[in-house]
Amino acid sequence: MATKSFLPLIQAVSLVEPERLFYGWSKAVSPHKKDLERFRSFHEMQHPSEAMYFLYIALKTLKGETLSSQDFVNDLKLSYADWEWLHPMIERWCNKGHVFAKKKLDCYYEDIKIDNRWLKHLISGVKPKEEKVDDQLLLVSTSQQWLTGLQNGLLDVANVRAHWQDWMQAHPQAPIVQKCGQEWELDLDHGVLLMMLVAQRMQKQSGIVIESLAHFMGNNDQERMVWRSRLFKTDGVLQRLSLATMGDSMDIFGMTELVAGDEVMRVFYPEVDWSFKPVVGQEDVGRLMAWDTIVEEKLFYNESDREQLEGIGKMMEVKSFDRIIKQLKQRRLGTGMPILLFGPPGTGKTASVMQWGRNNQRSIFLVDISEIRGKYMGDTEKNAKRIFQRYRQLVKSEKRCPILLFNEADGVLSKRIGVERSVDMANNSLQNILLQELENFEGILVATTNLLDNLDSAFERRFLWKVALNQPDQEVQLAMMQHVLSEDMKAQDIAAIGLKYKLTGGQISNIYRKFVLDIVMHPKKNKVALLDQLCEKETQYALKEGRGKIGF
Repeated sequence: MATKSFLPLIQAVSLVEPERLFYGWSKAVSPHKKDLERFRSFHEMQHPSEAMYFLYIALKTLKGETLSSQDFVNDLKLSYADWEWLHPMIERWCNKGHVFAKKKLDCYYEDIKIDNRWLKHLISGVKPKEEKVDDQLLLVSTSQQWLTGLQNGLLDVANVRAHWQDWMQAHPQAPIVQKCGQEWELDLDHGVLLMMLVAQRMQKQSGIVIESLAHFMGNNDQERMVWRSRLFKTDGVLQRLSLATMGDSMDIFGMTELVAGDEVMRVFYPEVDWSFKPVVGQEDVGRLMAWDTIVEEKLFYNESDREQLEGIGKMMEVKSFDRIIKQLKQRRLGTGMPILLFGPPGTGKTASVMQWGRNNQRSIFLVDISEIRGKYMGDTEKNAKRIFQRYRQLVKSEKRCPILLFNEADGVLSKRIGVERSVDMANNSLQNILLQELENFEGILVATTNLLDNLDSAFERRFLWKVALNQPDQEVQLAMMQHVLSEDMKAQDIAAIGLKYKLTGGQISNIYRKFVLDIVMHPKKNKVALLDQLCEKETQYALKEGRGKIGF
């Protein structure tokens, strides 16, 4: 019994040089004449040359390559007059679902390849069984074509609106038609918008930039401005019905996306769990620290500093925090707790936040400003928006409201400057985004900075609590040194050396680690002399570098 596979036919065609494929193929494929006829019938093709075109695409697809219209002309030595019948043929295959291609212009295709599903049938030679096609799923495919046509300028919204209206009239019992007309009460324009968002999410798992949607929907600048205003509203028609949500927001540059909501996606694929939305690129910006991974640490402060920090810490206690949030909501006030900790390096700003998290069982979402700054234009702004988007997700998923910590935020909190370089523009844009997010922030945000004098006044107004952590006075400094060194040295020796230097908690932490390493390696070393030497070196280093341990 003859095999049904078309592989022998494909192999025979592969032996023919491309430029001779349509003029010298008869002899090469003559042993497979029956297979060629069956192949034509399989794909409902009228002429052998059409089958050879398709087989050439199959050869390229099996090699992992794609074709463009220009490749067809160059590889097969065709004339440009052949385009007249070449492109309708490709379009016909695309409509059947046998071939995938991107239509860039009215008569130009790119990325032409055999659809994976049909490639499997082509190799096996077994035609797929006739299946009842879901009209709604065909609508999604059609919507993707509408979207491509709008993007390429081949269609305008009037064409798409007419197509959508025709489809609804032809399928009055379809669930999407029932919901759009009766449950959601959408007009034609919002129905068109919704179908484009569904098509985009189904195809790319993303949304469509509002600026592009406004351009599609408006015929002139005035109409586009109106649509832009409508779509940016959080209580817009689609947003209010939870049919669309704001995606990767970049509204300063008009790059806010609308994404089709889970509810509407379930109308087309009810068996899919649409509640899971992988967020691309967020894991590399910011780091979540679980509260129980933070090491307990005893911290020392000057009296005035300690009182302010303890007061904020008490507000973060579960009962106090819940009560405060409830009262703020009743008074229709913002529920955000933006806190600024400032002071010299090594005074315990970051360490204080860590202990707040540990003591109140709140995870900490730690962000270093250096991680936000991107390499390419727009990356910095996108990363900033992703940070807040990720934090809002954590607020919903964590048992207790986490702390968003912007560590070492000196550069971004400083006064805005005139734009002379692209980096200046990116920095100012980043500041604008942070200011905007702070305006409507819900949760706990702490920023640490070494420099307060250069703080932008707009940030100063938005931080409700501004706490200075000062250089520890002599009594506090000696208490810190006694705490870490008491097991290794006498109190009077520690005090004698401590009185000679002005050290921060960060510097004392560095000194202690070096001290322990040295006495482990050299047990007989004079500890008093070693401590004196380490304190002097740390002080000189701080004077030379202008800072102590970063982030303590």
